[in-house]
Amino acid sequence: RGAGSHAVAESAVAPAQLSLDLPEVLGHGAAIPIYRMSQVTFQAAERGGADNVSLRADKRDHLLRLTAVITGGCDISWVPSWEHHLRTTGGSMDLEDLPGGLRIGSTTAMERRRR
Repeated sequence: RGAGSHAVAESAVAPAQLSLDLPEVLGHGAAIPIYRMSQVTFQAAERGGADNVSLRADKRDHLLRLTAVITGGCDISWVPSWEHHLRTTGGSMDLEDLPGGLRIGSTTAMERRRR
């Protein structure tokens, strides 16, 4: 559980913290988006010259939430395509400017909703 995301955090160039508050077992459909979102967030922080990345993943109701707080620079060119992808699968994404950084929040549906 979470081993892939921990490996991504350990390979990050900027100092990185990862906090997981997730069920013991995540279905394949939930684990992959968390891993990929973690990966793209750490890569974007690295490309943007981030000073620090703090990433938290947790579950609320039927949604997995991933929140990244990045201090320093961050490349956000990937955000629109991820936002579109998350919306089509019942999730969402939002950005918030912070003093000296950025917060990126995303939600992923544990089970894909029918549209």
